[in-house]
Amino acid sequence: MMLLSGCSNEAVQSSASPTYERPPVPMEPLAETPPPSPGFRYQWSPGYWQWDGHQYVWMSGRWENPPGNPATPPRESLGPYRGY
Repeated sequence: MMLLSGCSNEAVQSSASPTYERPPVPMEPLAETPPPSPGFRYQWSPGYWQWDGHQYVWMSGRWENPPGNPATPPRESLGPYRGY
């Protein structure tokens, strides 16, 4: 019969994943000329640099419709019951 001790002199390696430091964000945004607005209530949101896990990539600007500011005014649906 063999008894094994729970003590060991072996080095244990950490299973933690290696840490990666990302480089600083590029300083200057790219120059963009916004295309025509899709509607009078839209606002231009400029582009920005985004980290994709390996490098920074440029995310182009876009027209956005702010929350609470519908692109088209709401219409009342009267339907067959006229709201009843």
